[in-house]
Amino acid sequence: MNKIYATDVYEYLPHSNCKRCGEDSCMAFAVLLCEGKAKLNQCGPLRLKEQANNRAALSALLHDLDELCDHS
Repeated sequence: MNKIYATDVYEYLPHSNCKRCGEDSCMAFAVLLCEGKAKLNQCGPLRLKEQANNRAALSALLHDLDELCDHS
């Protein structure tokens, strides 16, 4: 699997920059997700029913990222 970039994650975020996750922008949140410093459930808009497909795609993408990490 290739490296996952914040822009890959950002593609599936709501782009609302609502700051409900605690970050100033969805891109900043995407960076933290890639670094393993944030969790998907911190994004309020992503929990909405109409975001289910994006949430599932992000979950799979971040799962792949987690498998690439060396946690030893």
